[in-house]
Amino acid sequence: MPSSVHQIGLEAFAGCMSLTRVTLPDSLKAIRANAFSGCTSLRTLDIPNSVTEIGDEAFKGCSSLVSVAIPEFLRMIGSEVFANCRSLRSVTFSDVTEIGHGAFSGCSSLQNLSLPDSLIDIGESAFFACTSLATLWIPRQTASIGQKAFQLCSSLTSLSIPESVARIGPCAFSGCHSLKTLTIPKLTEIEDSIFRNCSSLAHVIIPDSATRIGPSAFSECPCLTDIAIPDHVTCIADFAFYDCQCLHSVTLPDSVREIGQGAFFDCVTGW
Repeated sequence: MPSSVHQIGLEAFAGCMSLTRVTLPDSLKAIRANAFSGCTSLRTLDIPNSVTEIGDEAFKGCSSLVSVAIPEFLRMIGSEVFANCRSLRSVTFSDVTEIGHGAFSGCSSLQNLSLPDSLIDIGESAFFACTSLATLWIPRQTASIGQKAFQLCSSLTSLSIPESVARIGPCAFSGCHSLKTLTIPKLTEIEDSIFRNCSSLAHVIIPDSATRIGPSAFSECPCLTDIAIPDHVTCIADFAFYDCQCLHSVTLPDSVREIGQGAFFDCVTGW
């Protein structure tokens, strides 16, 4: 591609299924939405550091793409930019502050993820169904993890969430079947289905800051054996611990005012 090119427009190369390699010039500033989406044979991609904007779904469905380096001055990765890049194994981040909706969803070969220290917001479904992802370290500045952000990351065994995280959205880690232990940061609300169907989760620490445990928050966690509800919790919502079949010890504080429908239904071990 010639050095005179400053912008690649909407759907410019979309659906070019025989395209295997792209060399982008250092003059390039912007890659617009869907520019290379559906380029199923594209294996090699070098995005120059001159690029400051990548549009939504720009590389969606590039199912042969193996690795990518995020340009130095790009601050936001937009919606579904690399969604369904099923062969993507490695991502090198720059000083990104936001990862948008579904940015890497369905990247089923992505195994290790080193998120940048600059990251503040992880968007909805950002890494949804990254089924090979094994370890995850959330940076210290991160403030928000969106709903379904890591849902169905079924190989995730190790997870570190810093105290900077003020909100974790519904279903954020549901279906993470390999996750065994967890310390939740200082949230005031454990939202709906946040750890639902984490079938290996055996130990969890709920923060003292929590005042509410949302619907189905820990439902279908059959390996969870004991839980201590902190002193400030006033509500344990519907089906919060439904079908936690090995749960044999629950400590409820005097602060609890409401226990919802089916909150501990089918916890067959008994207390």
